[in-house]
Amino acid sequence: MKQNSGWLTIVNYITPFVGVISMSKDLTTPRLLLTAVRAEDACPLAEFWREQSGRCAADSNKLLNIMLAQQTAGQGLFWLLKLRREPLPPVIVGTCELNKINRRVSSADAGGALSPAWRGRGLMREALSAVTRYAFSVDVFTELWADIDERNQPSLNLFTNAGFARAARAPNPFAKNNAVSLVLHKEEYVC
Repeated sequence: MKQNSGWLTIVNYITPFVGVISMSKDLTTPRLLLTAVRAEDACPLAEFWREQSGRCAADSNKLLNIMLAQQTAGQGLFWLLKLRREPLPPVIVGTCELNKINRRVSSADAGGALSPAWRGRGLMREALSAVTRYAFSVDVFTELWADIDERNQPSLNLFTNAGFARAARAPNPFAKNNAVSLVLHKEEYVC
């Protein structure tokens, strides 16, 4: 492992928090492995973020710290999306998450990111389906939310095709001003 870019700091920080959330579980789809974020994923995850959005090591460290804080507090579940390429090792193509978990109202925000090179192939649809199915099977969540930029038509299509519907919501301090709130209620969910 390289020490010159700050990744060792990330790995040392992430190690104490692995496995804290008992709900965290690896998931599968026909083409993807959704692996719960683990300590050994710190470097590949930071590399994905750098390739995805040009984030520097410091920005990646901040994102990991936020993710780990949510995970530690039981407020988030995070997965790496790995494309199955047997017999080759899986390659990370994205992330998927349930964050801002609110046990008081049994809700969470669903989200994710997919590498531009892998968009338009239905991979995020598979990942969102697996995460949604899992979320509603653990008897913790009765609703999932998503705040999506109104200009991001592919993401709006993804979530509405998955059964999410536009809904009014209390202001979300993390959402952008032009975000559209979507919700999916457990009783309306169809696998």
